[in-house]
Amino acid sequence: MALIENLEHEDWEDFLRSCFLYTLEVLKEDRFRSVGSSADDLRSWLAAGGVARVRHQLGQQMHRRGLSEDRQVAIHQCINELAEEHCGALLDLMETGVIPGSTQD
Repeated sequence: MALIENLEHEDWEDFLRSCFLYTLEVLKEDRFRSVGSSADDLRSWLAAGGVARVRHQLGQQMHRRGLSEDRQVAIHQCINELAEEHCGALLDLMETGVIPGSTQD
C-alpha cells in the first residue's frame, strides 16, 4: 500500500514515524534492498530531493486524495518533527551523497 493510503487511516502518525525511521535505516544500510511500497515512496522522494521533496510529494497527494485540512497540517507537522528529530541521520545521508538538499526548507 502506498504511503498516502496509510496516512488516511486513524493510526497514520505511528505508521509515518515507523516508516520514516525504517526508511532512514534502509538508506544507511542498503538503499537498494527491496522494501514495501510506503518505504519505497519515502526512499525515492528522499533520494530525489530530501525532506523538501517528501513535503512536496505528500502535499500534492494529500490534496488529490481530498484529505481534510486538519489532517494535511498534522502530516506536515509530523514530517517537520521527524526531520528535526532525525536531523543527524539526514545530515549523515547528505554527507555520503545518498540524499541531496537541506532538512530545513
